[in-house]
Amino acid sequence: MGSHHACKPGKEYRYYLSDSLMAEAKRKRPNDVGEGLRLPAQEIENHVIATVAAFLSDTQKLIAECCPKGTPPSVSSAAVRLATTLAVLLKTGNGQEHYELIRTVVKRVQVFEKSICVTLGRRPLAAQLQIPVNATMQEPEAPLELSVPAELRRIGKEKRLIVAALVPKTNPDAILIKAIVRAHLWFGMLRDRKVASISELAEAEQLPRTYVGSVIPFAFLAPDITEAILNGTQPIDLNLDRLINATLPLDWAEQRTLLGFN
Repeated sequence: MGSHHACKPGKEYRYYLSDSLMAEAKRKRPNDVGEGLRLPAQEIENHVIATVAAFLSDTQKLIAECCPKGTPPSVSSAAVRLATTLAVLLKTGNGQEHYELIRTVVKRVQVFEKSICVTLGRRPLAAQLQIPVNATMQEPEAPLELSVPAELRRIGKEKRLIVAALVPKTNPDAILIKAIVRAHLWFGMLRDRKVASISELAEAEQLPRTYVGSVIPFAFLAPDITEAILNGTQPIDLNLDRLINATLPLDWAEQRTLLGFN
């Protein structure tokens, strides 16, 4: 895949495109890259950073991969301390610090349908950890591959790369939460006859009738689904577009199956 960018008023968006889409993009206008697969650049880069940080934080795996038999304990201990420091840097440092380290140790990133493979160079990694590269290190030129299970899912208008191990435990969606709150408020106004119809409600709220009519059914979501959305623990691919386009059944069990809560 190659890098590509699209510009909208006041902001630049970066993507990674497959080679075929890169060729297509060059034949078209800069903002028109067709309908093929493209992945947000920052999302992939964040997954790479998190993967490398997780490896550096795993003492047992780090020693097994980077400290061959015969490595003095003092060298191994120092390497672990440096690795921990670098892991913290990746998790908390600024963008420039991230990319300097990543550019140094990462040789290749491959995105597959079910995984991301991050290939590290053993020599530059050993240099970062101050581990001498000598005859005792087996195959110092052999790549070190870190594979992370992932899944490509369509969220909204584009595909996203979901890495289960890296998904935050809570993911509050302010837009979705606002729609849920509005749904209950608007249904209450209709129930209490404060407005006579959805059309009157839409006029009072100065919003399109179609939008108001699409949001009101959210008031009939199962209580546990509503609670999950308010707490930010809903499935990562459940957003406002998906909820509006879904034909919500009244049965709560069917709602859970439809929206990915089962």
